[in-house]
Amino acid sequence: LKFDLRIYVLVTSVEPLRIYLLDEGLARFATVEYTAPSADNLHTRNMHLTNYSVNKRAENYVFAESNPNAGSKRRLTSVLSSLEREGHDIGALRERIEQLVVKTVLTIEPQLAHTYYMACGRTSQLGKDGRRKEKSSRCFELLGFDVLLDQNLQPWLMEVNHSPSFGTDTALDAEIKGTAIHDAIKSLGLDVRKRRAFIGQQLKQQSER
Repeated sequence: LKFDLRIYVLVTSVEPLRIYLLDEGLARFATVEYTAPSADNLHTRNMHLTNYSVNKRAENYVFAESNPNAGSKRRLTSVLSSLEREGHDIGALRERIEQLVVKTVLTIEPQLAHTYYMACGRTSQLGKDGRRKEKSSRCFELLGFDVLLDQNLQPWLMEVNHSPSFGTDTALDAEIKGTAIHDAIKSLGLDVRKRRAFIGQQLKQQSER
């Protein structure tokens, strides 16, 4: 069966650029056995498309709760483990996926940084010693990279979702997507005391106007 990978990528800063690949993601399978495109099967959507929205109503769609290792939507790590048992070099595959993600984000970094600076100002400032000192970033992005593997396990980028769906139709969705959000917030190192101090400062400025 044809499948693609949903890789969750966290960008926490544009200056300096910081990118994190989350360990867990999703693998989404088509529901009709794949054969090379031809005039006879070109319109068989459930063979060529891996979208959950396309396949979820198919009669042979398998929900992960009934078979977590053979479902039509599975954990990324489960699929990688299966490939490793077949003798594939998963370490090399992960490196190729990392390079794909980094190069993709680098291509949009100038526009991303410009948009951030226009909204929030620069994330660093020059100190008295002439060195640039970093300030805390005010924004982050949790992106969804859709990646297709060919027969040689070469990853190909299909698209980057700026606002990936965090809908939870199944328990697997809730687990994977909930963990992605939890890990993103944890990685940001949010401190409730800083938030309270910021709100207090804003209220003080408003009262002085």
